[in-house]
Amino acid sequence: MAKKTKGAAQAAPTIRVARLDQSGLLVSYDDMPKGSVAAVVDGMPEWVEGGDCDLKPGRYCWNPQAGRFDVVTRMKVEAETAIIEGFRHLRDTEGMTLPASTESWIAEYDKRKARAGR
Repeated sequence: MAKKTKGAAQAAPTIRVARLDQSGLLVSYDDMPKGSVAAVVDGMPEWVEGGDCDLKPGRYCWNPQAGRFDVVTRMKVEAETAIIEGFRHLRDTEGMTLPASTESWIAEYDKRKARAGR
C-alpha cells in the first residue's frame, strides 16, 4: 500500500509561451510561471502567450500590430547573383581590383541578364 505524504509540493501554475528574438522571429517554446510579464525592447516582446500552437520555430515572425504570427517570406537569390553582387561591392565600394577572369565573368553575366530582359 502506497504511503501518503503530507504537504507534498505542487508545481506552480505555468503558461506556455513562444520565445521571440529581437526581430520577432519565433525561436522556441517555453513554460513560464503564470503571471510572468515579458520584457519589451523597441516594441518587440521577448515572448508572447500562445505556445500551444504548432508553428515551427524559424518560420514565423510576431506581428505586434496585428497580434499574430506571420509567415516569414524569404527572397530567393541565385548563388551566382549573390556572388556577382559581392564582387561588384568589393570593386565599386571598396575599390578592390578584381582579377581579369572575374571581370569577364561579371561582364558575361550582365550580357546574359540583358538578353533575358532582366
